[in-house]
Amino acid sequence: MPFDRRSVAVYSAFFLSSLGYSLWYSLFPVYLDIIGFQAWQIGFVFSLLSLSTSLSYLILGAVSDAAGRGKPLALGFILSALTIIALAYTSNIMLIGLLISAYGLLEGLKSPTGEASIVETGARLGTALSLFYMVVMVARIAGSALSGYFASTLGFQSLFILGSLLSISSASLIISLYGWSGRLGLKTVRLSISKFPEGIRSILSDRGLRLLTIALVVHGLGFSMINPLVTLYAKEALSLDEQLVGLVMAVWNMGFLLTQVPSGKFTDRFGGIPILASHIALSSVSWLLYGFSGNWLHLVLSALFVGMVGAMDMPARRTLMVRLKGSMGVASIIGYMDALTRFTFMLGSSVGGVLWSSLGYRAPFIIGSILNIFALIPLLILIYPHRR
Repeated sequence: MPFDRRSVAVYSAFFLSSLGYSLWYSLFPVYLDIIGFQAWQIGFVFSLLSLSTSLSYLILGAVSDAAGRGKPLALGFILSALTIIALAYTSNIMLIGLLISAYGLLEGLKSPTGEASIVETGARLGTALSLFYMVVMVARIAGSALSGYFASTLGFQSLFILGSLLSISSASLIISLYGWSGRLGLKTVRLSISKFPEGIRSILSDRGLRLLTIALVVHGLGFSMINPLVTLYAKEALSLDEQLVGLVMAVWNMGFLLTQVPSGKFTDRFGGIPILASHIALSSVSWLLYGFSGNWLHLVLSALFVGMVGAMDMPARRTLMVRLKGSMGVASIIGYMDALTRFTFMLGSSVGGVLWSSLGYRAPFIIGSILNIFALIPLLILIYPHRR
């Protein structure tokens, strides 16, 4: 099991930062509504977060491959803490838009670097990564559960203050592990930014990476068509109240937690392609089951199944990325490929909303499931040479 000093520090840092993130993010739409934002303005803020995070992965994911892991990660946590605390003391839409964009841009220093650090521990890759994702998920569940309590007893500003303190604590853990040495400076950042066109060309010119990218983009497009509508389906199609909708999502997360570590072990044993292909095929089945749920019990069971299937994704995906990356750095390949797939989420979410409005509640789940099956084709092509 991957429990050396470095992995424990990284797991702990991401647990604290994810807990802090979930505290304020879970109720951020409610907070914006309370301070006077209209629905379109709230949507605009979250679109900025999605766009800035995607750009960050594209242009900053490679920074730690040049500067080392510790300094980019610690700086990402420190600057995130400053951004979060600033959000607590402004109600101006332009300033909030700038701050949320800054927060998204800092993700490129954190997530790819943290995952690269885990990859480099020397532990079994699938198992180590699955533990990382499980730690993050547990923290986010805890943060979501606690956010309402803190908001009602201490006020909404407390969520941002606590989130900021937890991010600083994460930075302290990383500095205690890596120190503050490293080559991170404007020159390194500029160099990483200048290299991203070359990195994208490398991905698109390499047969294996190109096929994997196509598979992930198609899969991401299908998933993004249904993801924003999952809670809405429970509320509108089955007329469930907010408490029961929350319970459905809790069961979904429980399914994810139950199979996260086993999925990593299966990836280590059988390889990334079979597990990712199984995930994609079973995803279409699980989405259809959810979208055709006609009662409370069916919805809960299908949500559990969706969560269990969802846990198969990231360990297999990251294992394939690392094994196909060639001479590219670990953080670089994660950043570039995540950016390419994240951009599809903006398109898929819009398409899903149009299908919902024009063709009915089940349409996004049906169309998304059918589209998702086509993601298997590049994976089958990718595995074919190994069977000759």
